[in-house]
Amino acid sequence: MKIIKILFLLVFSFSSFLKFDFASLIYTDVLSTKGVRKIDSHVERVAKRYGGSFYSQELAAFVPEDPERIRRKWKKYKDTLAERIGYIPNQFCIQRAVWKNSAQTVDELLEDAHKAAFDFRKKCELVAAMTGGSCSFGPQNKMICKSKASAERKIAKDVVNLNVPCSYAVEKLSDVLRGSIIVSQPEQISKVAGAIKKVFASHSDHVLFRNLWQEERESGYVAIHAKILFPVPGNKYEKYVIAEIQIHLDSIVNGSMECVKEREHLLYEKVREGSQEAEPVSAASTLLYLSAFKQKICFK
Repeated sequence: MKIIKILFLLVFSFSSFLKFDFASLIYTDVLSTKGVRKIDSHVERVAKRYGGSFYSQELAAFVPEDPERIRRKWKKYKDTLAERIGYIPNQFCIQRAVWKNSAQTVDELLEDAHKAAFDFRKKCELVAAMTGGSCSFGPQNKMICKSKASAERKIAKDVVNLNVPCSYAVEKLSDVLRGSIIVSQPEQISKVAGAIKKVFASHSDHVLFRNLWQEERESGYVAIHAKILFPVPGNKYEKYVIAEIQIHLDSIVNGSMECVKEREHLLYEKVREGSQEAEPVSAASTLLYLSAFKQKICFK
């Protein structure tokens, strides 16, 4: 034990000399491992009640032995939690179809997003304070603006899949500025939606909701998405970016890379890369979400 302490002190001292936080990096990795193990333990217990599971090294996740049974349980829990959330209508319509970012290039769009980020973050924090929730802008709050690489991948994909010019794909990118409001109880979600309308009242015509609790995605993903045509400050003429606020339960998103939503994202990256089939990935992802639901409601 003394040897470990001495080694840690040496690492800490060396990292200070180099002005690089090696010690924090080590500590973060330990926390990350603990977070994954905690979630996996819960997921395995849930799966055991509904037919069992096996651990896939390729997916780094538990895959249910009886995916159909897991899917039925997922739907039962989802619908029950959706009732507790209350009615939040889908508003993605023709009005949303005419929205566009003012920027014409990726660099200009990212510049606008960074300019708007401070005001956007303050409004999100106000919404969280009003509703007893918390804010997250990705792990360590570093993802409030989409990265250039991520934006370029999405734009390139849309250019090919939608057969549109690059400038059009830039105009339609709808989450270059984004954040999440996280709550502990389903009943808070509708309050958050109401607070978003109130806080963004100066441009209330530019706030629309999509209720994914009313959908049945193969991945099991659920959330409320608010799309906001957000003004970019400091310009001689009006400029806008399309921003997104996601409303989540804390059993699904907690701001870490180990949370259910981030792990689902990693699973589907394997499908997009072509290294894994969609069917086991969907089953593993649905099991993750079912385990998150079970933390909020008790059924047999």
